[in-house]
Amino acid sequence: FAVVSFGSLASDPASKLRGELPEVLERAAAEELIPVSIVLGDQLTGEALRSRAQGLEDRQQRRQTMIAALKMHARSTQIRLAARLNDAAGRGAAREVRSLWLSNLMAAELTREEILAVAEFEDVSHINWAPPVDVFLGQRLNRATPPPSPLDRYKESLSGVDADIECGTELMRAPE
Repeated sequence: FAVVSFGSLASDPASKLRGELPEVLERAAAEELIPVSIVLGDQLTGEALRSRAQGLEDRQQRRQTMIAALKMHARSTQIRLAARLNDAAGRGAAREVRSLWLSNLMAAELTREEILAVAEFEDVSHINWAPPVDVFLGQRLNRATPPPSPLDRYKESLSGVDADIECGTELMRAPE
């Protein structure tokens, strides 16, 4: 009969490194900058988020209220992490530091040492390796054959459709 304390596992920095990130860190040079996303544990979702706009009848007003709540929540919960990442950027241990308020995470390119230091933060839920992903669906301008992509199976369904990718919740008709 064994007793396992999940509390100690949750605070173990190594347990916060997800997916291929531990292997990437093993192979990385000391000063190499590794793209990561850092997910904070305090998420504003579900009923807690919907309650911020409770009673508002106008759809646009509800949407704006929830967006403002998400941005304010991200700003208030990311203060320590943002300060650490900005300091690291000043020392050359980070670059491309940005806050992503919708999912309350921060993205950056960090050294191995900096990733391990950030994993020590109690308010960090987990850290993902976030390598750049090619999402270009149109015809390439050069003759080189691109490597296979998981999106290849969708190309046939896009024939005759404008394949330019545009982002934005309005464009996706998300408010509807």
